[in-house]
Amino acid sequence: MSTDAREAWIADIDEVEIRFDSKEQIAAHLSSLEQQASGHVFIKIDHGPIRGWRRFLGMKRDVTPCFAVQWDSDYASLIFLDDVWSEYRAIDGAYPVVPSEEVRRNIAHGELGPHPIAECMEKARAFAAIRDFLSRGSRPDWLTYKYVP
Repeated sequence: MSTDAREAWIADIDEVEIRFDSKEQIAAHLSSLEQQASGHVFIKIDHGPIRGWRRFLGMKRDVTPCFAVQWDSDYASLIFLDDVWSEYRAIDGAYPVVPSEEVRRNIAHGELGPHPIAECMEKARAFAAIRDFLSRGSRPDWLTYKYVP
């Protein structure tokens, strides 16, 4: 994950888009959101206008997804995405949790059923993983992942 001066970080926060000029700015904003009781954030990078043959397919912007986190009370679900939008659902085997079904429904990223228990984690650990990702540019290796193509 590398960015240059033309790129912008995009945060879709509870369905409101906010743009940031740097990962440091977005990291600071995410730290303030961590204090909220609940929320949903989806982070992408806008690399600028589409270049080459893809623009003839009607694509306008070159956007790379990064991750989505949804939390309620002390629990969260964290999903990293790759360049082709495949999911890597974070599993925190070191600190398993068992949130209520209601909380699992609240952190299901819009899915109809409750989020799987194995893919739930402590909110603090989810935000620590996000900080690690922003710092290192890759998914944290202290978590495991369920791959969803």
